[in-house]
Amino acid sequence: ARARMHAPLSCRAVARKLAAHFSSGWNLIDAAALGLMLALLVPWFANGGTAPAPEASACASVLSWVKLLGFLRAFRPMAALVAVLFEVAKDTRPFLFILLTTLCGFGGAFSALGEEGYETFGRALHSTYMLALGEFDVMPRTFAQVLQAVCLLFVLIVMMNLLIALISDTFERVQEKEGAQFQLERAR
Repeated sequence: ARARMHAPLSCRAVARKLAAHFSSGWNLIDAAALGLMLALLVPWFANGGTAPAPEASACASVLSWVKLLGFLRAFRPMAALVAVLFEVAKDTRPFLFILLTTLCGFGGAFSALGEEGYETFGRALHSTYMLALGEFDVMPRTFAQVLQAVCLLFVLIVMMNLLIALISDTFERVQEKEGAQFQLERAR
């Protein structure tokens, strides 16, 4: 029995253990943050303090703040709020897919009409996103104006109200079990 305890793990056993470990979102965030930190610090030391890539630094900073939120789950006033944030993130995934599809559709339509600011796919997606937030100039053509009004009505009014309803539902669901949620978050 003692020899079995110290026997090397098979590749399948290691893969199962790793899959179980990384099935938790927090463990994925930890691994990503640690990997980014190492990817930033090793070249920094090797190059004598040369500044790392700003994109990687920005990602590492965001992941570090997400990790901080994970640690705040252990405190009663914060546990439910942090749980709400992550539940909202989970619950809104289908909504965000529909919103992205809608923005791509309207962006493609404006691009096909040859509207200014919609020349490339990236610009069209950005401009349609800004339109959805309410920042826009009235388009010169009548058909483009009608399409712009439909986009504003659907995205700004219907989709944003749907998002508020989803967030409210998630908040109520988590608040109903606040005490149990605190104990669960503290155990995690």
